[in-house]
Amino acid sequence: NFFVKIQFVCKMFVNFSERENYVRVHRIYKRLVFCIFLYFCIFYAKKFNKPLKTFLTVVHPYAERSGDFFDDYKNIEYFCPIKDITNKGFAVVLLSAKTVADDVIDGNKTGIFKVSDDNYKDSSWGVLAAWAWGCSKVLDYLVLCPEIDGGKVAIIGHSRGGKTALLAG
Repeated sequence: NFFVKIQFVCKMFVNFSERENYVRVHRIYKRLVFCIFLYFCIFYAKKFNKPLKTFLTVVHPYAERSGDFFDDYKNIEYFCPIKDITNKGFAVVLLSAKTVADDVIDGNKTGIFKVSDDNYKDSSWGVLAAWAWGCSKVLDYLVLCPEIDGGKVAIIGHSRGGKTALLAG
């Protein structure tokens, strides 16, 4: 057993210009062993009635490697057309993969793995499963978010993100 405090660090982009910052603590368990921060962005267009149907995806932004994940959404447009999706009345949520576990060799020693698997084995869960776990935690947050219809969230992705979506169910 391990006990984790999850802090959500979220920026909300409304019409790609207004920004609101949210930081909410998800759960504090009986005995705190580790704290993990999940960074994600929510995008939606103001003109639509809320709550919104939503697409959630795991992303690997370029800026994440050097600094601010939140200012890198323009580089994600090549595989997730955020403006097109939000203009059709949906919300888009981008979860930073790196805040859950790094997509590197020995990624199983980063992020959530620091507390979950002291004795990592080949049969243990891997990075993709960790990202799916991160998606489920963000979904826990989204059901409390008044802008989002928590019962109508689809997890999407391509390549390893697609496999993550399948694992997340």
